[in-house]
Amino acid sequence: MKSYSYKLNTRTSDKKLDIQAHKNKFLFYLIHSIDAAVLRIIIRNFAEKINYNINHLHDCIILHPNYVEDFYNIINELYHSDDMYVLFS
Repeated sequence: MKSYSYKLNTRTSDKKLDIQAHKNKFLFYLIHSIDAAVLRIIIRNFAEKINYNINHLHDCIILHPNYVEDFYNIINELYHSDDMYVLFS
Protein backbone atom coordinates (compact mmCIF):
# COMPACT_ATOMS: atom_id res chain seq x y z
CA MET A 1 0.00 0.00 0.00
CA LYS A 2 2.85 2.39 -0.82
CA SER A 3 3.35 4.55 -3.88
CA TYR A 4 6.63 4.42 -5.73
CA SER A 5 8.21 6.80 -8.21
CA TYR A 6 10.30 5.72 -11.15
CA LYS A 7 12.55 7.82 -13.33
CA LEU A 8 14.07 6.92 -16.67
CA ASN A 9 16.87 9.01 -18.10
CA THR A 10 16.84 8.69 -21.87
CA ARG A 11 19.87 10.89 -22.53
CA THR A 12 23.18 10.64 -20.83
CA SER A 13 25.52 13.57 -20.43
CA ASP A 14 28.22 11.98 -22.59
CA LYS A 15 25.98 11.92 -25.70
CA LYS A 16 25.36 15.13 -27.61
CA LEU A 17 22.38 15.97 -29.73
CA ASP A 18 23.28 15.78 -33.43
CA ILE A 19 21.79 19.03 -34.76
CA GLN A 20 23.07 18.46 -38.29
CA ALA A 21 21.37 15.06 -38.50
CA HIS A 22 18.06 16.66 -37.50
CA LYS A 23 18.51 19.37 -40.11
CA ASN A 24 19.25 16.77 -42.79
CA LYS A 25 16.20 14.67 -41.89
CA PHE A 26 13.74 17.53 -41.34
CA LEU A 27 12.17 17.39 -44.82
CA PHE A 28 11.71 13.62 -44.55
CA TYR A 29 9.96 14.07 -41.21
CA LEU A 30 7.80 16.86 -42.62
CA ILE A 31 6.70 14.80 -45.63
CA HIS A 32 5.93 11.84 -43.37
CA SER A 33 3.75 14.01 -41.13
CA ILE A 34 1.87 15.40 -44.15
CA ASP A 35 1.28 11.83 -45.41
CA ALA A 36 -0.06 10.87 -42.00
CA ALA A 37 -2.38 13.89 -41.93
CA VAL A 38 -3.78 13.08 -45.37
CA LEU A 39 -4.34 9.47 -44.34
CA ARG A 40 -6.21 10.57 -41.20
CA ILE A 41 -8.45 12.83 -43.31
CA ILE A 42 -9.20 9.94 -45.67
CA ILE A 43 -10.05 7.59 -42.81
CA ARG A 44 -12.27 10.19 -41.10
CA ASN A 45 -14.12 11.09 -44.30
CA PHE A 46 -14.64 7.44 -45.16
CA ALA A 47 -16.09 6.70 -41.73
CA GLU A 48 -18.39 9.74 -41.85
CA LYS A 49 -19.65 9.32 -45.43
CA ILE A 50 -19.60 5.57 -45.97
CA ASN A 51 -19.94 4.41 -42.34
CA TYR A 52 -17.06 1.96 -42.74
CA ASN A 53 -13.77 1.93 -40.84
CA ILE A 54 -10.64 1.55 -42.93
CA ASN A 55 -7.72 -0.35 -41.44
CA HIS A 56 -4.27 0.95 -42.14
CA LEU A 57 -0.65 0.21 -41.48
CA HIS A 58 1.78 3.05 -42.23
CA ASP A 59 1.06 3.89 -45.88
CA CYS A 60 -1.04 0.79 -46.59
CA ILE A 61 -4.83 0.95 -46.55
CA ILE A 62 -6.79 -2.22 -45.90
CA LEU A 63 -10.45 -2.38 -46.87
CA HIS A 64 -13.00 -4.79 -48.29
CA PRO A 65 -13.04 -4.95 -52.11
CA ASN A 66 -16.68 -3.85 -52.14
CA TYR A 67 -15.55 -0.41 -50.91
CA VAL A 68 -12.79 0.24 -53.44
CA GLU A 69 -14.95 2.48 -55.64
CA ASP A 70 -16.06 4.46 -52.58
CA PHE A 71 -12.42 4.78 -51.55
CA TYR A 72 -11.47 6.24 -54.93
CA ASN A 73 -14.37 8.68 -54.68
CA ILE A 74 -13.20 9.85 -51.24
CA ILE A 75 -9.65 10.30 -52.56
CA ASN A 76 -10.92 12.24 -55.57
CA GLU A 77 -13.06 14.50 -53.36
CA LEU A 78 -10.18 15.17 -51.00
CA TYR A 79 -7.65 16.07 -53.67
CA HIS A 80 -10.15 18.41 -55.32
CA SER A 81 -11.22 20.05 -52.06
CA ASP A 82 -10.08 23.17 -50.27
CA ASP A 83 -8.82 20.97 -47.40
CA MET A 84 -5.69 20.16 -49.39
CA TYR A 85 -4.91 23.83 -49.90
CA VAL A 86 -5.49 24.57 -46.20
CA LEU A 87 -3.24 21.65 -45.24
CA PHE A 88 -0.33 23.06 -47.22
CA SER A 89 -0.76 26.74 -46.44
